Amino acid sequence: MLYAHWNSGLKMKKNEIIIISDYLLNESPGGQARVSGGLSDYLSKNFSVNLILRGLKTSAHTEKLGEVKVFRYYGNVFSLFKILSNIFQKQIKAINFHDPYGSFFCALYMSIFKIKIPCVYTFHSPWSEEYEIRALKKGYSHWRIKICSFIRKKMEFFALSKSSVIITESFYMNDRLGQVHGLSGKILILGVDTEKFIPINIEQKEIFRKKFNLPIGKIVFFTLRNLEPRMGIENLIKAISMLDKKILDKCFFVIGGEGYMKEELERLIYSLDLMNVCRLEGRIKEENLPSFYASCDAFILPTYKLEGFGLVSAEAMSCGLPVLATPIGANESVVGVLDKSLIFKGVNPQDIADGIEKFILRGDIASLSARARECAQKNYSFDSYALKTKNIITENIV
Repeated sequence: MLYAHWNSGLKMKKNEIIIISDYLLNESPGGQARVSGGLSDYLSKNFSVNLILRGLKTSAHTEKLGEVKVFRYYGNVFSLFKILSNIFQKQIKAINFHDPYGSFFCALYMSIFKIKIPCVYTFHSPWSEEYEIRALKKGYSHWRIKICSFIRKKMEFFALSKSSVIITESFYMNDRLGQVHGLSGKILILGVDTEKFIPINIEQKEIFRKKFNLPIGKIVFFTLRNLEPRMGIENLIKAISMLDKKILDKCFFVIGGEGYMKEELERLIYSLDLMNVCRLEGRIKEENLPSFYASCDAFILPTYKLEGFGLVSAEAMSCGLPVLATPIGANESVVGVLDKSLIFKGVNPQDIADGIEKFILRGDIASLSARARECAQKNYSFDSYALKTKNIITENIV
């Protein structure tokens, strides 16, 4: 099926599509932002892409990034409706949903005004379950959590039910889609830019360790997460404190990312006297991220709950880092492709500590690093994922 048509017999006009997501990567780093932003860039080669975001109020209401037209509504439903009213003046051929909040209101707008456009929903994670994990940590009341979770579940289901195709990023997330909403999706395994995330040699590693103030001569473990309860960062910090002193003296741990748990985690590091071996790095600039990964020796994914894919695992492997992970969600299938022994026995601090010690004592870390890179190139290509998504969108254009 064609995804473009000729205008006046001279110039090929691209079909207009909409992508609805939450943020750009520089506004709020996360898997959804990376995937939807990457797809927008990729699809703009064949489509005229209108990217609608919740966005930060510090960002422009409208802008153009490369060939992608960006619109922000800042969480305001009336602003979103106004944007949709203007964009629907064009002949929109398809919509790709990512963010459940914006997707619900877009689907609602289309229902009210009887607009029929094929929709493809890229399902990253159950919105209600993510909310419950955060709300419990914040100490919200039982009934507040129940009511707000119910509303989110119904909003998400409404947008899903209006979609002709649902894309899930792993077998695990496809199962969650079925258990939460009684629906089934088409599984497209996520990927990363393996030409951007690349290994570096020993000399380069020393240069970058100096640049990022990382110790030379130690085994540096890295993790990159939003500092939220489901990520399990507190369990990782407790695990570090349980390591045998002889092993701990050989190691250094860097925790990248931002989130509302930052102060709590800082207090935990201080209370366990880990300031000399563990550091909260904060947000790492996107341009520095590949070299930061590659300057480390291994990556840890200590997820406590709900890991839909773990894009950071694929990025780390692409940079030649073995990934150690808890047996949660998609971790076993994504990381297990490299080596099942890198999966911790459980999620508690002792299981994580035992896994770290076991990793340090193994004698094939160098060859494991090379295999990690090969695994990412073979299994986790973003271009392959984006091409399959483009084909699904194209097939659904009337």
